[in-house]
Amino acid sequence: MMFASQFPDQSTISRLRNQPSPDGQHLKWPDVLVQSRYRTYEKSVPESSFALFTLKSPGEATFSVGGKHLRICQQTLCLINPYEAFEYRIEANEAVEVQNLHLSLSTYRQLMHAMGTSPNRLLDPPAESEAPAEWPHHLYYMDPAMKGLLDQYRSLCPEDFLTGIGSLLQRLSAQNQQVTKRIPSQKRATQKELAKRVAIGRDLIFSAYNDPDLTLDRICAEVFMSKFHFIRVFKQAYGLTPHQLIRHIRILKAQEYLKTGQMTLEHIAYKVGLQEPNSLYPLLRTEAN
Repeated sequence: MMFASQFPDQSTISRLRNQPSPDGQHLKWPDVLVQSRYRTYEKSVPESSFALFTLKSPGEATFSVGGKHLRICQQTLCLINPYEAFEYRIEANEAVEVQNLHLSLSTYRQLMHAMGTSPNRLLDPPAESEAPAEWPHHLYYMDPAMKGLLDQYRSLCPEDFLTGIGSLLQRLSAQNQQVTKRIPSQKRATQKELAKRVAIGRDLIFSAYNDPDLTLDRICAEVFMSKFHFIRVFKQAYGLTPHQLIRHIRILKAQEYLKTGQMTLEHIAYKVGLQEPNSLYPLLRTEAN
């Protein structure tokens, strides 16, 4: 596994593929972790390997993937499926520290096979034709275990680090499966489709919580579901309504900004998507109670 302090240039990124070409035009994605700082950066990836992105400092980065426009911050991470194309952009007043892990297709398959296979089958190698595990969500909340592992990448040997990544991915995969099972449906295909649609809605909430124009109508239009059907299925899946999740994220971000002591309450209200600064007081007071 390689460690790098800069992303490769666009010409190199454009040649990277999950399967290299015999003529050398396409290169194989390596196992690499990049940690660097950028104030402005933009890249287009025509075919990604499995990838994990997060930020190690305050700021935001934007992704365009699968027709969706997503944003990540310090509290979220973005997972990209093998073979997906995406665009990635940073534009900030101050440099943002970025952490990006790419795994080759063979490493990703081996890792997910080892983490997700029963002990009786661990000696069976993963089939080369086996489809790589896919992620219905692109965005996930960064919990302390994930943050701790990503902070330790230089102090761990590559095998231990990747094993830790595999364990975390397996835990996220199990959570996704539980979400699907919570949605009642007699047809498995319908259950999976509904889980996929509410996952898209949750990604939009994670990305646009600070947009005062984020409405339920907008989210439902993105997932092609009626408003009340979406609310019901979303709550079955996640235990919260969309409005409750938006409110929860805004409270967490407001508390984070308050701890810095560098912003006025009016600025914090604007940063978390509240149209009126006075709306911040009851929001935080309700959470405290």
